[in-house]
Amino acid sequence: MMNRRRLIKTLGSVAVAATGFSAMAQERRIARIGFIGGGEASDSATFLTNLRIGLAQFGYGAANARLLERYAGREPERIQGLIDELEASGVDVIVTHAAAVLLVVRARRTTPVVYQLSADPVSAGLTAELSKPRNNATGITLMTAELNGKRLDLLREIIPGCRNLSVIYNPLHGGEHLERAWVEDRARALDFAVAYHPAADRPTLDKVLAAAAASPPDAILLLSDGFLQTQRAPVMAFAAQTRVPAIAGWTIFAESGALFSYGPRIPEMTQRTAVYVDRILNGAKAADLPIERPTLFELVINLDTATRLGLTLPATVIARADRVIE
Repeated sequence: MMNRRRLIKTLGSVAVAATGFSAMAQERRIARIGFIGGGEASDSATFLTNLRIGLAQFGYGAANARLLERYAGREPERIQGLIDELEASGVDVIVTHAAAVLLVVRARRTTPVVYQLSADPVSAGLTAELSKPRNNATGITLMTAELNGKRLDLLREIIPGCRNLSVIYNPLHGGEHLERAWVEDRARALDFAVAYHPAADRPTLDKVLAAAAASPPDAILLLSDGFLQTQRAPVMAFAAQTRVPAIAGWTIFAESGALFSYGPRIPEMTQRTAVYVDRILNGAKAADLPIERPTLFELVINLDTATRLGLTLPATVIARADRVIE
């Protein structure tokens, strides 16, 4: 009887231990994904929406993943502290985007980073080659400098008489020299006269627009980056007041009043950051995951803007549009 009781007690202890180990294993399977935004939560809302969509496609949801969000509130000096905080909480990977990328990648840390960057990672000094990421960080670049030539082709097709082109760009944006090189090359072939206007802050941008108001160009090309995206309102207001068509690379500019945008499909590219997160969570090293460039592009035409400018768009251009805003 005693032996039987001991056996039952022993088996019970083993069962409890097994249950404990099972619970621990389940806890370990919960992915802990850190996120750092350089601004406020609202600045990263769209990015995080698309990131979650991407993660869901790999089966990450509330039951098996935790997304720990941290925001610097436009105070870059807080970035290191946020990284320390996330690492102390045991995150497996840190995701970041926009202006925070350079600071997060260059910060002191051991956790791998997945990023989405509008600039060129090589020009920004994050890596020497897209195929061989450095700094325990990898991800996606939205820069497609060569598309500037196609934007000028579209502009010439829509407005054959357009000649004087103003290019507004952020000189602090890594890779802007590559974009200007493509603009220069195609503008020469299409007989555009190009004036370049650097603007890295709002006071400088206001001066650029004020000078342009005195002698408006035939069109404005915006080299898309985070700064000009946040400052698109005054540029679009200037374009509307002077009846100057503006063109850009990101859909948000067309949605805000630009004549058209042609560039990467950013929601899909953001969702693809989940590919990198999943690979790292499954044991891959950031250094073995090449940085990806966009492969999906969209042409968005603002027909309402065209109407206000008195432009009749060729049917061939409208037929090629992925989306028409009316």
